[in-house]
Amino acid sequence: MAALFRGQDEIAQKIADRVALVGVPPTTVAGPVDLIYGANCRPGPVRAADKTTKTGGIPQTCVFVYPIPSPVTTAYIGGKAADGEPSDWKGNYPDSFQIVARGRLDSEDSAFDLADACFRAIDKTTTAGYFAITAETRPQRLQRDELSAAEYVFTVTALRCQ
Repeated sequence: MAALFRGQDEIAQKIADRVALVGVPPTTVAGPVDLIYGANCRPGPVRAADKTTKTGGIPQTCVFVYPIPSPVTTAYIGGKAADGEPSDWKGNYPDSFQIVARGRLDSEDSAFDLADACFRAIDKTTTAGYFAITAETRPQRLQRDELSAAEYVFTVTALRCQ
């Protein structure tokens, strides 16, 4: 895969590790498919599904994780403390990512169910590089792709470990 933004692969791996067809709480979340990092859970922008079934191709049902511009820094997150107050968060810039889930061609519900499973899998978790990952929005309908499969999206913010 191409060079990745810091954390992009970590978020995709965490989602892939936690979403399974038969989820067993608290380590996994039940979803409509088993997610596999690099196969149907990929870091990087949304890419069209391969029309052939070649090995390593992009499947129709797939999750994509890609970075977006971070939220504006504040006095306590990534900025300086106001009026000389100490800040535990000084210099801690959050990374933001959008998670896009694309479902089967014949089912609008499959895209929402996949996005919802990803949302539940990643919200309020941690990884080796982040001490807090928070879903900022619930899954929302984004669009239909070029083959008319539904796509849902949500945004997560992750605070880096120093």
